Amino acid sequence: MNNSLFLDGNVLFQKFNMSFESVITFTDFCQEMIFARNKAIRFTQNALLMSNPALNLDDWIEEDSIEFCPWNSVQNIQNIAGSAVLEEFNHSEIAKWLSSLPFSELKFPFLQVRTGKVACIFEGVPKSMRSKGGKERLKQEVQNLKLEIQQYFPTPDPDHVELMIEVFSSRPQDLPDVDRLSISIMDAFEGVVYVSDKQVKRLQPRVIDTSNAYSILGCAPEPMSLLEINDIPLGSVFPLACGILNYYVVRIFTFHR
Repeated sequence: MNNSLFLDGNVLFQKFNMSFESVITFTDFCQEMIFARNKAIRFTQNALLMSNPALNLDDWIEEDSIEFCPWNSVQNIQNIAGSAVLEEFNHSEIAKWLSSLPFSELKFPFLQVRTGKVACIFEGVPKSMRSKGGKERLKQEVQNLKLEIQQYFPTPDPDHVELMIEVFSSRPQDLPDVDRLSISIMDAFEGVVYVSDKQVKRLQPRVIDTSNAYSILGCAPEPMSLLEINDIPLGSVFPLACGILNYYVVRIFTFHR
């Protein structure tokens, strides 16, 4: 059963009667045959995401690579058979169709929790230990999620913990050092998911620059490429695909011995 935050490629293919030879044309006039990506296409009203073909539709299984394409960089979609263009759908027709679809709404803070795994999405940028009120505000947000988390973690886990932090920012140059950001986040989940932040045996923080995510592709001496994000689950990219440029995702993995 697909509980994806996104709509999947089958919806797109059915709407436009896409054949094996169908192509998508971008605003820089590059084309891509997308039928082979049918199993790995997800989209929102704002953006199209393409990853490696996979049968697993879980938004929180890490993908090797995700290509992010705003719909405003799609010129048209063509249904092709041999050398003949059977149908062509231009940007305005695609936009009209997208506006009629029911998309998931994102409410912050977002929580996805199951045994051994927690994913939280917070709006804005994380505050460092030294920021006034930032640490306390984050701790309160986590406390507000505690009852939901306790459905899978009745008591804080006492064993090995891994923590992944992805900070999406349109102004990464203004952020504090990621190590300082991590301290506040580890402290906020202490006593809720795990007993002590000393259990964190693997910490992987990173910053993802979103400033060009919605730039329209265009022909230039050095053509732009689609934004590509590696080693990340689709769920982490969902706010960006909804047009939100500044947020952060905390993923926690626990391992019972």
